[in-house]
Amino acid sequence: MKKNLVVIGLVLLVILGANYYFQNYYFPGSTIDGQDVSWQPREEEYIEKITGSFELTSESSTMNFELLSDAMAYSYDRPEVESFSLKPLNFSSTRSLVYNRDKLKEEISEVYKVLPENRPSEDASLSLENNELVLKPQKIGYNFPSQEELFEIISSNLERDNFSWDLDQYVEKPAVLTRDLRPSYKALDGYSLTNYDYDWVLEGEELFALFNDDFTINKEKAQKVMEDFFTEADSWNTIWMVDQEESFPNFLKALENRKKTWEVSYTRVKRSHNGNTMHNGIAISIADQWLWVFVNGQEVFQAPVVTGNPNKGYPTHRGYWSILEKDTNTRLINTNREGEKYDVAVRYWMQFNYEGMIEGLHDADWQWGFGTDAYLWHGSHGCVNVAPWDMPTLFSLSWVGMTVWVY
Repeated sequence: MKKNLVVIGLVLLVILGANYYFQNYYFPGSTIDGQDVSWQPREEEYIEKITGSFELTSESSTMNFELLSDAMAYSYDRPEVESFSLKPLNFSSTRSLVYNRDKLKEEISEVYKVLPENRPSEDASLSLENNELVLKPQKIGYNFPSQEELFEIISSNLERDNFSWDLDQYVEKPAVLTRDLRPSYKALDGYSLTNYDYDWVLEGEELFALFNDDFTINKEKAQKVMEDFFTEADSWNTIWMVDQEESFPNFLKALENRKKTWEVSYTRVKRSHNGNTMHNGIAISIADQWLWVFVNGQEVFQAPVVTGNPNKGYPTHRGYWSILEKDTNTRLINTNREGEKYDVAVRYWMQFNYEGMIEGLHDADWQWGFGTDAYLWHGSHGCVNVAPWDMPTLFSLSWVGMTVWVY
């Protein structure tokens, strides 16, 4: 009996010793997460250090922040030790991420010291300011969450084993970029509009003054600038001047289509006769270098002329004369006071004076300053020179005996 009790005691001692041993080591056949852990020491918690960090990135603004560098770990929870452990254990561990929340808050606070301040985005724009071309660059907008909100966002990502967060979702890109407007800027910056007939070049501030801020044409300004220029340009004696009413649409079209050059339309100048009107006759003003034809008391024609050169002693004689003869395709042959002979072919000839040097009206294709003061240095030897395109009409409206009044 006593022997049996000893045996039983020894067995119990072995069992208790084995139970104690397998409270600290896994029983043969035990597994954790499918891995055999037989005879391995038992741990209530297993810590796996994580090498790396949580990254805040932004490709558009080249920002990159690393948080919790080498300061995170996975904690694996083990089942509690059972009082009787003489059996295999098969279980799955519970994994959780461990990090210092206060450290994370401090690092987020440092991030916000370098993040741009929140602001709306601004499109690039091309405008006129004080008649100067201005290209305003684009501005990127930012709408970052608060520090507290970002902390919660990062914490939520860490719980899902997500170790990065893209800040570009808080970056607002402009719809119109600076590079989109550069071609237009370059085209406008070098734009000029030229009228070669008058050597009139519009450029820079003078040109941009004709545009509204949205680059539409300010028609009122454009019309005034054009009128001011051509009123001044055509103020001297000329037989042709700009028809402003007909030319203005051409001016507008050139501006709207960004043309480099444009042309005006011309109108033949008409001048009022400043003397007494005549019933039938030709009135010739030396001061105006102009003639008017009257038939039955009505003005029927007018034209610019070049009269005799008074500075060389050949002024056209003033007074009342009459047409003595009319001829076509003839030659004017004579010798001037200097003894120089001349022989000139003309298509139309109407003599009105025979005193001294013979004087008459005829076409003169060598003259250019009709209706101007060119007669003072490039005038005739006393005749009244008429432009080749005007002489046929004058010839057809005149007759022998018609009065010619030079004043």
